[in-house]
Amino acid sequence: MDRFTDILKHFAPHLIDEIKGLADGLGVPYTKSANLFGGYDIPSSIPGMGCSSIVNADFAVRNYDFSPLLYDKRLVVSQTNECFASVGHSLHVNGRHEGVNEKGLFIAFHFVNQDQAKLGLLASTIIRIVLDICTDTYEAIALLKALPHTWSYNFSIGDTNGRKAIVEASPTQIKVREGGSKLTCTNHFQHKDLLSLNRIDDYTLSFHRLKTLEKKASDEPNMEEVVNWFGDPSADLFFNDYENFFGTLHTFAYSFKYNQVITTIARGDMLCFNWGDWLNKRDLLVEVLSGKLNQKPIQ
Repeated sequence: MDRFTDILKHFAPHLIDEIKGLADGLGVPYTKSANLFGGYDIPSSIPGMGCSSIVNADFAVRNYDFSPLLYDKRLVVSQTNECFASVGHSLHVNGRHEGVNEKGLFIAFHFVNQDQAKLGLLASTIIRIVLDICTDTYEAIALLKALPHTWSYNFSIGDTNGRKAIVEASPTQIKVREGGSKLTCTNHFQHKDLLSLNRIDDYTLSFHRLKTLEKKASDEPNMEEVVNWFGDPSADLFFNDYENFFGTLHTFAYSFKYNQVITTIARGDMLCFNWGDWLNKRDLLVEVLSGKLNQKPIQ
């Protein structure tokens, strides 16, 4: 656990206080709090998930597909003195599925595999640190290369300067994909050096989803069209297999051009607001977002 604390001391010391505060409040040891809320040294037994994204110079949109059993159900909008302000859906309380910070940096994770796991950080914690301390895509890539990864993930990234990238990260290798007017990402590696780490059983239809995304992106849709498509229960990118940890839970989008945040809950509410307005102390009027999952009752 000393290694975990050293990592946070170097990159994000403010997170140590948050994790210690959770430990004190719950009456559990710091090591347990670090496991639960810091994403460090956790068992490799969580089923895989599916996530899809499109990133271009104007906007970034992503879908998160998993299970409500392991879902915080919280959109966190945070502004403190210790780090950059950010907005995104939380995971394990401290972590984030995705988000954008006050510098206009967007990042989201896409699970690939948990084979060949090593001691390191979960993607949700890595996303949180990136949002807290990075200003642009360059800095995010450098940080992703510096942090230890426990599992294999893709990270889709974009910033207000128009630079976008897909970082393909395993516990032992990191590759970066850039170029083109748009980037699409799902749940498998595309770099030739990492292909052996892809899941043999592609039950999240990652390759099919990628082709679907590429076709849609070639039509040059605007952000609202992509958000509506991602959240349409009849569309190819909306899934209902919640029992097998592959059901659509939310969509998150950010407009680099208009500084606008949109998030929708599956079969439910949409929240749309100007990120700059919130940063300038204009409160959100919505407190609850509701959705409906088409799933069998949990026994």
